[in-house]
Amino acid sequence: MKTTINTSSLKDISINKYNREAVSVCEAFVEHKLNANILFIQGDSESGKSTILQCLTNDLQHDLDWNVRIAETKEIALILDQAIRKPGYSHQVFSEQFMEHDVLILDDFDYLVGMTDLQRELANVIKYVISSGRNIVIASRNPSYRFPHMFTSKGFKEVRISQPDAIHYQDNEDERKTA
Repeated sequence: MKTTINTSSLKDISINKYNREAVSVCEAFVEHKLNANILFIQGDSESGKSTILQCLTNDLQHDLDWNVRIAETKEIALILDQAIRKPGYSHQVFSEQFMEHDVLILDDFDYLVGMTDLQRELANVIKYVISSGRNIVIASRNPSYRFPHMFTSKGFKEVRISQPDAIHYQDNEDERKTA
């Protein structure tokens, strides 16, 4: 079940031992303290990945005034699959649609498991986007090693949310819980 779009911030998330690292890394990403341009958040279904992505998006847009595109990986994969079937396709031309965004956020990346050709082509797109100074944040139920052609960048950081239902918003906005 996907979390509905919200206007919450990373600071609104109750921290616990299951999500502490993921939220902390996302906050470092917003504060430019993370030496990575690809952030990969891995966790089981219902672990709060999509909620973290939405809060991260809100923080990037509000705090940094960044242009952020958040999309389901299936949507991008279907568009890419159609594009590569056309004569004259190039990943550079396809990638241009992402150049107006400071950050591309891809949710449900696990859609690509087993789709080796699409993984390879999307890897070219990701490399092009990264080489242009953009950032990518990915959420998946599967760890990054399930996508062997994708992540060879030095600026890659993977974090894991280890328990379902790990994300909750604080009842009291003045005090951040640290369970």
